Amino acid sequence: MKCLLIAYSARSDLATLIPESPMALLPIAGRPLIGYSLMDLKASGIEDVVVVSSEHAEKIRERLGDGEEWGLKLTHTLAVDDETLLHSAFKAKHLLGDRCLVLDVNYLRTPVLRSFLDRTPHNPPNGARGPIVSARIDRQPIGVMGLDMTALSGIQDFSRASTIGDYGHVDLPGRAWRINSPQDLHAANLAAVRGELGPDLPLPALEVSKQVFRGRHSKLPAPATRGQDVFVGRRCHVHPEATLGDSVVLNNDVIVDRRASLERTVVLSGTYIGQLTELKDALVAGDLLMRVDTGAVTRIVDDFLLADTTQPLLGGRLELLLHQLVATLVLVASLPMWPIAALFACLRRPKAPLRKVRIAARPHRSEPGVESYEWAVTAPVLRHLPKLLPVITGRLRLIGVSPLEPDEATARVDEWEYLRDRAPMGLISPTRLMLTPDASSEELRLTEAYYAVTRSLKIDLGLMLKAALALFERRSWQPTAC
Repeated sequence: MKCLLIAYSARSDLATLIPESPMALLPIAGRPLIGYSLMDLKASGIEDVVVVSSEHAEKIRERLGDGEEWGLKLTHTLAVDDETLLHSAFKAKHLLGDRCLVLDVNYLRTPVLRSFLDRTPHNPPNGARGPIVSARIDRQPIGVMGLDMTALSGIQDFSRASTIGDYGHVDLPGRAWRINSPQDLHAANLAAVRGELGPDLPLPALEVSKQVFRGRHSKLPAPATRGQDVFVGRRCHVHPEATLGDSVVLNNDVIVDRRASLERTVVLSGTYIGQLTELKDALVAGDLLMRVDTGAVTRIVDDFLLADTTQPLLGGRLELLLHQLVATLVLVASLPMWPIAALFACLRRPKAPLRKVRIAARPHRSEPGVESYEWAVTAPVLRHLPKLLPVITGRLRLIGVSPLEPDEATARVDEWEYLRDRAPMGLISPTRLMLTPDASSEELRLTEAYYAVTRSLKIDLGLMLKAALALFERRSWQPTAC
């Protein structure tokens, strides 16, 4: 038997709130919703699956591929708007055979497919005359159907297909959650981490303590875990001073900063939770905060509280022109300081007042380093004046992450530390402007990772203003080794 997997649905509250994500790929405890249906299919012995999708079809095809990850053979087809289930089946009947299983992926279920197939081996039960046999739990449909493909030949009006014939119903034990709202998605994630899906659908993580799960390449310090039923997906970073209370699910690529507090909260993939942020009974998707107890939905505009780490980076050409323009203005304003810097450099090192330096390239790329010059003086502001030139020529940004030497790059262990590589190298690092001089190395790395995934035109302009104000601080002129 083959399976028809319906990966499209009518618009729901979630589809309206999170329009860029297909329902089938919404995360449930570190795994896409559709993945649980695929795992149940594999366990039931069905390996040939036709996936029907419409909106976001390319994202679904890219994520699932040909099914190798799941041990299945997947064939992808497209549905038109307002297409019924039976219409989709009729279009794909040459791929399905005389009888097939139909699944709606917008449900999260305990494993029920093997039981359903055992209960409907050949003929529809209860004397059903139509083409569909529907599975139910507690007398509610769960998006599992058996379909007699030979009965489709007599159907003329597919707009009325859902009313044709009599349904046969098979009542099964288990549980099912229809994902149609933020509350549904929140409840399904918490049900998964509580183990309500059963042992046949294990979580994609290691249980590091009782009811506390951690995915691969994630950092979950023990002091941060204060409750049970906690799931941290892949490539997450939780600060040691953060607090994860009871019933918290962090899907993949989530950063929780210091002194943030979460309880009964589900965080979708690619989200930054800022310092001192307190979340209870919430579903968080990037900068979107949904309260599941009141139904309130708020978009947080302060990137220091919540941020979407999957947003496209700042536009390349516009960003480059901005940095070049500001660097040119700074160069013009600093011209009176150049003779002073040259004089002190000649007095300090008469033979080499101006020395060539190489700003390290990213070790994982084939970029050559950026070559520049600096004055042989101890005052940082005067020493780095010549480095404005590579900013003006576009080889360096005025604001950006500090370059890493090869040994520093190879010393990185956690996946989140590589987020900083999404930002260009800069003359002035945001860590110099955001943190105190005695900040720890972990705070430095986290700040640069945060900047890299949240940077925008507004943020860069704000940092440029901070850099201008920093010129009047003592530490900008205090002597340092050169």
